[in-house]
Amino acid sequence: MMLEDAHVRVKLIDFGCATWEGGPPGSLVQTVQYRAPEVCLGLEWTFPCDMWSVGCIIFELFEGERVFDVSGLTGSIPSHLAMMQRLTGLALPARMVQRASQELSYCTDRNSGRLMWPEVSGGDLSRDRCVDRELEVLCIVPLSQRINHPQLYQMRDFLSAIMELDPDRRITPSAAFNCEWCVLQLSPLLSVSVLAVGARRRKAYEVAVRQLNLMCSKLLCSHVPIEDLLRENREPTRNNCAPTWKTHAQTR
Repeated sequence: MMLEDAHVRVKLIDFGCATWEGGPPGSLVQTVQYRAPEVCLGLEWTFPCDMWSVGCIIFELFEGERVFDVSGLTGSIPSHLAMMQRLTGLALPARMVQRASQELSYCTDRNSGRLMWPEVSGGDLSRDRCVDRELEVLCIVPLSQRINHPQLYQMRDFLSAIMELDPDRRITPSAAFNCEWCVLQLSPLLSVSVLAVGARRRKAYEVAVRQLNLMCSKLLCSHVPIEDLLRENREPTRNNCAPTWKTHAQTR
């Protein structure tokens, strides 16, 4: 698919890791680098695990490399979970650790609800600790430090919400779609001028949300090519509820 194609359409392909919602506890889903903490712990999982993967991918696009390089030396579940804790700056919720799969009993303290890291960096408590693995975890810079530019606070807040260790508190797709950072990133695709100050900024933000929702509804219901939607420039009337698409030059 080329961006200059006259009729750009989206196709979903490669369902290699796809499965039914709410698979049995302990079943492994997702590519390992994008695997959510609840999946690593062998707990029940559902749609929130996909949101974690989305966060990893956005991070990867932003930095140009994988957030968690869990291949080779660091390819163990304890080190992967330790990296997650290091990135978020938080410990795994005790209730999640206490309910972890029996296969992870060697690296979880069910009494305290704590991941036993770095004690098990060598593989388990009976082995010497592995300094290389511990250094790999320490090389993970916390999210609050790696995205600390004042102009990127919206992105940092978005990623903090989407990379929440507790799936029950992780942001939902609908809430993510309507968050300010997401709208600000998508609005240029719709030629919406999002102003930066006061009430005008809030009004532009609300307009952008409505236009994004309308465009998605059209894509889902009418198979209208994306390019046709982006080139619309009609004012809404009583009998025409189509959104108004304006260029940046028109809104200045």
